Amino acid sequence: MAEMFGGRDYAVTMTNGGGQELVRGLWIAAAGTASGLEAFLAGRVGLGGGCCGFDVDPPEAGLTPEMLPDLAACCDRFARAVIADEVDPRVEVAFDAPLRLYWLATLLDFRALIDPAPVELPLPPDDRLRIEFHRAFFRVGDRDIYRRGEAATAAARRDLLALCARHPDAFRADTAKGLYNFYRSYEQRGEHAAAREFLAAYAAREDDPESRALALAILG
Repeated sequence: MAEMFGGRDYAVTMTNGGGQELVRGLWIAAAGTASGLEAFLAGRVGLGGGCCGFDVDPPEAGLTPEMLPDLAACCDRFARAVIADEVDPRVEVAFDAPLRLYWLATLLDFRALIDPAPVELPLPPDDRLRIEFHRAFFRVGDRDIYRRGEAATAAARRDLLALCARHPDAFRADTAKGLYNFYRSYEQRGEHAAAREFLAAYAAREDDPESRALALAILG
């Protein structure tokens, strides 16, 4: 099971526990807002893990258009707390450096459901690049993009491969570890051709022998 936050073009997907803590962090950041967002998020947290997810665009029942600017601002406040290592202890996440970047990528994806305009985080270039990598991986495995058809999923795969090609040294270890998981996600959806296309394209463009050998080994 997974917690999903839906938008028009993609969904933000987390584990049940991660989704509950995401909503809890947004609820804490919403303290004092006048739009009713704090009460809405409190209600979602109270539903427990597996039931906290909600649609952002179009908005879930109870999430009014007036709440959306406050929700975007809550994403910003939560992200700043993650960057500064000042997350409220009620958010039960043991953040380390890699997990902070993963959560920042998730918060940026969530915020983009409301407002797709780019957000510049006060982070070193290497950290911003790794966040971009996480977001590209999110798109490849996104269920809503999969439902939009092969053209959308192929575009997501091309974006990920292009990013890896531009920065091979930065992402080689992450890509190697993620290849099999994404291959399996395609296979489990019955997308056998897409799974093989993804790995074949990666192997063709990868110049690291070990990573290329891994992709070819999975292909069989």
